[in-house]
Amino acid sequence: MRFFSSNVKNRIDAKGRVSIPAPFRKVFYREDDPTVILIPAMRDQPALDGMSMSQFERMVESLEQMAPLDEVTYALQTRLIAEARQIQIDDTGRIVLTQDLRDAAGLSGDTVLFAGLGRTFQIWSPEVYEERLPALRALAAQNFNRLQWSAAPKPDAGHANGGVA
Repeated sequence: MRFFSSNVKNRIDAKGRVSIPAPFRKVFYREDDPTVILIPAMRDQPALDGMSMSQFERMVESLEQMAPLDEVTYALQTRLIAEARQIQIDDTGRIVLTQDLRDAAGLSGDTVLFAGLGRTFQIWSPEVYEERLPALRALAAQNFNRLQWSAAPKPDAGHANGGVA
């Protein structure tokens, strides 16, 4: 799998049809099952969370590791599985955002914004996304130190000067 990155605005028609950005489609077409999974935003945001079927399966597997009769497990299953929609990509690279999905994300205009988040993406109203972007940028700037970068190669333990003879 490749990653969803960047953000792209696309027009949505009266029937809820919208073209998936070409770089996003490439991610889906690398999958065994190029189905788009959409869920009303998992973080109580006016957006839709989107992912590939394989990413959705990983999320379901994670939920299956939780205590099956626990109330939190049930709440998460209801929120993440029961509210998920499996949407097929048509021959022209479009998906249909049903009215209930548009309502859940506050998508009332004729344009939506796809925002890539790595293994997932979101669909926003462009205006709402732009309003929230400064706060997200500020939070990111305060927390770049939390990124876990790959460890640098360790110097040769046999040499105190890092392996230089």
